[in-house]
Amino acid sequence: MPKSKGRKAAASKSKKRPSVQWLTFEFDAVPLHLRAEFERRSGEPQISELHPEGGLIHQRMISVKRIIAAVVPPRTRIRLWITEDMGDTLRKVDPGRYGDGASAYSRDRGANEAAAKTVRNDDGTFDVLIDYVRFLNFFEDSADDVAETTAILEHLAAHEPQHILMHLRQTDSSYLQIGGESPTANDLVPIFAEAVDEFRCELAANRIVVSGLRPDLTTEDDLEHLRSALNESVDIMDEDRVAAWLKTRTAIKEFIKSLAYLSALYVAEGTEAVPPPNVSHAWGRYVGANWPEILALFSSIPAANEDADTDELAEAVYRGAGMVSAWMTHIGVDYRADANGERACLWQTDSAF
Repeated sequence: MPKSKGRKAAASKSKKRPSVQWLTFEFDAVPLHLRAEFERRSGEPQISELHPEGGLIHQRMISVKRIIAAVVPPRTRIRLWITEDMGDTLRKVDPGRYGDGASAYSRDRGANEAAAKTVRNDDGTFDVLIDYVRFLNFFEDSADDVAETTAILEHLAAHEPQHILMHLRQTDSSYLQIGGESPTANDLVPIFAEAVDEFRCELAANRIVVSGLRPDLTTEDDLEHLRSALNESVDIMDEDRVAAWLKTRTAIKEFIKSLAYLSALYVAEGTEAVPPPNVSHAWGRYVGANWPEILALFSSIPAANEDADTDELAEAVYRGAGMVSAWMTHIGVDYRADANGERACLWQTDSAF
């Protein structure tokens, strides 16, 4: 789940849940003097830099636990890690995927940065990691700043367990059989499948609490990151075409996810297919007339906590992959794959990114 870079980037009703002792809090590398503030129920914090509202951090812990409990089935076993270093904590909780010899975990998400991560374990338990900074406000912060940080954290708490819910219902993209006649669309399926998973979680989370960091207010950053990455790819394509394509593919994946987050907000709030506020001409260059089709496709997909037909989900992902292929050509990236796994990418450098 992304957040803006920088310090302050910051369910449906059901019957009462049973005891939530199955959800435990763990701290990793959080300084001891700060960890005490997570347990302080009242009174001003003992750290002068923190916001003076009594028990603020502890109340946020309680809120996170309450929101997660309302999303997942009873007795789902979850360890919630409040961590100073997500990469280091991931190496501890999932050494097979993130340990020695594995690729280093990157928090970069296009123009944004990951603030939370969910890991599912072979024993049926789950680990949810949240950056400890998301729980904090500082002395100089206003009441609006405090409310924004709370909304960001509560939205994270609403988003992450949706991944658990989709896994338990076997409706996330890892359970889908996706493919069709187009080798290029098949090759791009993983990009759109990830975006669909994120859209479904975001839509469900937005119906609980909209993040204090609204994706319609960060679209310009997403556009600039895409434009910059495409230009960097063109700069290096003659010396290393593989590196150029990988940079382009990563940028496209993150931008499509940003459109998934934006679509989830639009669907949750019932917004028509209009441009986000305060976007530059880059919106027209990179999205523009494609936006109604993109939003319509996402709108046809159910939220993570709604009933979902896996065949219909697979069809939507495949259609989306084809849409991504056509969109790439539209913006000047001509990408093709064949049935043998061969790939070719041409950047239309006569029209500047």
